[in-house]
Formats: sequence, structure tokens, C-alpha cells
Amino acid sequence: MYVDCEDSTNRQLCEREKRLQGFCVDLLEHISTRSPHIKYRLTVVEDNKYGVKLINGSWNGLIGALTQGSAAAAIAPITKTTEREEVVDFTEPYLSTGITIMMRKSSESKVFLLLKPFTPATWLCLILTNIIFAFVVGIANELKKSSNFDRIREKCNNSYADTNTTYMRFSFIPHVNIYYGRYISLRIATNTWYIFMLFIFASYTANLTAIFLGKRLSQPITNAEDLLRQSHIKYGILSGGSTQRFFEHNHFQSPSVFVSTYAEGIERVRKSDGKYAFLLEKCSNDYENSRFPCNTRKVGEY
Repeated sequence: MYVDCEDSTNRQLCEREKRLQGFCVDLLEHISTRSPHIKYRLTVVEDNKYGVKLINGSWNGLIGALTQGSAAAAIAPITKTTEREEVVDFTEPYLSTGITIMMRKSSESKVFLLLKPFTPATWLCLILTNIIFAFVVGIANELKKSSNFDRIREKCNNSYADTNTTYMRFSFIPHVNIYYGRYISLRIATNTWYIFMLFIFASYTANLTAIFLGKRLSQPITNAEDLLRQSHIKYGILSGGSTQRFFEHNHFQSPSVFVSTYAEGIERVRKSDGKYAFLLEKCSNDYENSRFPCNTRKVGEY
């Protein structure tokens, strides 16, 4: 018998402490309750595989345990294939499923998408530039106020007052209602700042447009065919399972990464940041997607 182990990867410890759990365990317990004469003992196969036919004609995994007589029955989410039916008998399946793709959910926040046109270093430089410009213009304005002409000009309504200079210094685009003052140095600094910001806004708009167009033109992975036609996302399957035979018999490109257990493949997906996909049965995919930390998703079905 094969079932999952709870909170342990040590098979002998699981068997000794009887910490095996899952739907298969519940099913066996229900059968033994309804039929007390049926006794069973759960064990876990050593290679932790479902079973494929080896080159010498023998089988490994669960199918191998049945053909070699070390187990009387195997209960697990085993895919029913023609090759396996030649050596073992299957009961009627209580659930049918297909091959699906597990991928990591996108961790990119749409809120921060507007910041992507520039790098963090560029944003920091823009903020520092604004602060430096504000201080330079402010100091220049205060120095000019010391002149007699400036004290007379302050009486006029069209003055370069503190409120105007503060508003102008921390603005990013020009406004028609700002009084630039009569000092040539301040006018040059102000116009230079607005010309600089004009180029910054043009660059920001162009980069943001490219980002949105890139997202629209990029083809998302929706099924196995999309996954096989691309090369930037690596994908893998469980070694020694029916999915591997499916790829071999249909002459598809061999997956780039094989894993020995489902747990290894799922962990790769969660750590891949979207650069790795794992092919597995739909039921197992749905179950793992609903478990913490809930950062994986199911794609397609084949």
C-alpha cells in the first residue's frame, strides 16, 4: 500500500509511528470497518515511484512491488495505462483526471507597475535632484532679496514671493500662473529645470508604454502545447511516472528537469519565480494549490 506521510519524509518513522494519512487511509479504514475479516498493513515502497517498465523488462515502484509479490495490493493515485494493465489488474477508478501544469502565481503588484519604467537608482536620483534644485533656487532667491531693488519690488503684486518660489521649486511641470521673477539667473534655472523634466516625462511615458505593450504581446502559458513551444520556462515531471511515458510515446521534447518526488517538484515551482513549471495530475495540482502558502496555480489540462 502507498499513502502520503504526514509531517515527515522518513518512511520508516512514518510506518513505525503509524502517522500515514490521506484519503487512501480513510478508504482502507472504512473498508476494514465494513468488512472486519479484511486485515491490512501499510508500507511505503523504497524508491517512492508509481512504477515504470525498465530496460530488462522488470518494473520498479508500486507496480514492481505487485509483480514481485512483496505487496498484495497498491492504493494510490496511479494512472491506468495499457502497459501497466498487462502486468497488474486495476479496480474501477473512483476518479479520473488529466495532466495539468503547476506554475507559481505572479508576485508582481500592479500598484508598483507605474514605478517600473525607471530603476530604483533612477528614482532616487530624481528625488535628490529635485531637493538640490529647490535649495539652490531658494538660496538664490534669499540672496537677491538683500538688494534694495528687491525690497521695492516686493511691494508690487507681481512679486517673486516665498509662496511662489516654494511652489515652483517643488513642481515638476511648468504652470502659466507662476511668476518667474526678473532675475536672469532664476529664470535660467527655472527654464532649465522644466526642460529637464520634459525629457524625463517623455522617457517615462515611452518606457511605460513599452512595458504595457510587452505584457500584451507576451503569450501566456495556457496548456501543454504552449509550454512545449517556448524555451524561457523550464518544465519537469516526476521521474518514473506515467507522465514520463506519455512524453516518450508521443515523441514530445523531453522535459528539462526530472524530480524524484512530487514534493521536490512543487518546491521548485514555489522557488522559481515563474521560471519553472511542473506537470502533474489535476487532482494533486488542485490539492497542492489550496495548501499554504497558496502561491501556485493550475494551468490547462491535457
